[in-house]
Order: sequence, then C-alpha cells, then structure tokens
Amino acid sequence: MEIGEDTTIYPNVHLQGNTKIGSHVTILPNSFLRNALIEDGVTIDSSKIVESKVGAKTTIGPMSHLRNNTEICENCRIGNFVEFKNSHFGNGSKCAHLTYIGDSDFGEKINVGCGVVTVNYDGKNKYRTTVKDGAFIGSNCNLIAPVTIGENVLLAAGSTITDSVDDGDMGIARARQSIKKGYGTKYKTNRKGTGRVSTMEKKTVVFALTSSVGLANEIVSQLGIPLGQCDVKHFSDGEIMVELGEYCTW
Repeated sequence: MEIGEDTTIYPNVHLQGNTKIGSHVTILPNSFLRNALIEDGVTIDSSKIVESKVGAKTTIGPMSHLRNNTEICENCRIGNFVEFKNSHFGNGSKCAHLTYIGDSDFGEKINVGCGVVTVNYDGKNKYRTTVKDGAFIGSNCNLIAPVTIGENVLLAAGSTITDSVDDGDMGIARARQSIKKGYGTKYKTNRKGTGRVSTMEKKTVVFALTSSVGLANEIVSQLGIPLGQCDVKHFSDGEIMVELGEYCTW
C-alpha cells in the first residue's frame, strides 16, 4: 500500500489490498478502498472503490460505488448514488446522481443526467454501451445495449434508446403527452366515502374517422348507442395521433 504526501485520510476509512493513493488526496469518513489506484488531487466522500482507478483532480461521492476494473479519468465528477461497473469514463465527463453505468465506454466531456441506466444484461448475456465525446444524456434515459451514441449527440430526457444515434443527432423515444381537461377535478369529486374510485359503467361506443362517418351513424342508430368523438392530430414528423373521446362513468 502506498500513500502520497499531503494526503488527508479521515476516521473510519478502510484501505485494503494493493491500494495506491497519490498526493494531495482527501478521503472523507466512511469510505472503503480495495486494490484501488487513486491519482493526485482526488476527493472521495463516503464511497466504495474496488479494483478500479480514479484519475487526477476527480471528485467521487458521496455514496458512489466503483467496481470491476472501472476507470474514471481526470477532472471528472461522480456524484451521489452513482454506480460504475467495468466501465471507462473519459476526461472531464460528469455523472452527478442516481445512475448506473455498467459494461460501458464513455468518452470525454459527456454529461450524464439523473437516473440514467445502461441496460447491459438481458438475463443471459451482457453487452456494452459506447457513448462518444461531447454527448449529452438527458435525465431518466435507458440505453439498451448493445448501442452506440455518437459525438455531440443529444438524448432527450425520459427516452429509452434501443438504436444507435449518429454523430450530432438527437435521439428521442417517449410517448406524447395528452391533457384531459377537468379530469383531475372529476377524479377527486367522484369518489365514494371509502376513498376508492367507483367501478366504471361498461358501455359500447362506436368511433369513426372521416372516411366512415355515414356507416358509423347507421350502426349507432340501429344499436341505440352514442357515436364516439375522435380527434386526429398530424405532426410535422409524419406521426399521427388519434384521441378517442371517453364515455365512462366514475
């Protein structure tokens, strides 16, 4: 075990195995290091580092976990409740909170948002994720490996990315939001005394788009049921969304 000059190690820190610590390092209480290589100027706050390397002037923690041959390069920021496993994280990249990065290769100056997960295991095999320099990974993204994210790519928050994204492109994979006017108030004011929502009354409703309104009117006339309302929205990217009016009683 080696510890460099002007390094400060606080109480309740555990150092095991072939751990090497550079100079001007600060290791705060409740940290655990085994077979770890820590370069100069690193700060470690209440974190666990096992068989991994941390580059110079990087900050780790609190409550981070680096394991299985992970390499965090220089001037990085690894924040609270972040886990790295068998991964490379390039110079100047940041991953501030609540993230799992496993079996991955991340380049330089990448920003990883809160709640990002590299989905590396399908129950049988493990696959790698590659993220190239300058990418911005929005919060709550799932990267389904194997997948490659190109340089300067933007991934929109809340996306589940299953296909590779080329350099400079934007990836977005999430459902469009729909607003139901007044349904918040309706939900709260139509409850039984137990606080539970009452059972919905079952009804048969016919819906028709513009090409079949006449036929739909004949059908509902014969059945004595309402003709449902449809709202068709066309988006600039060619996507079409059909909203069906709701005929249900709470």
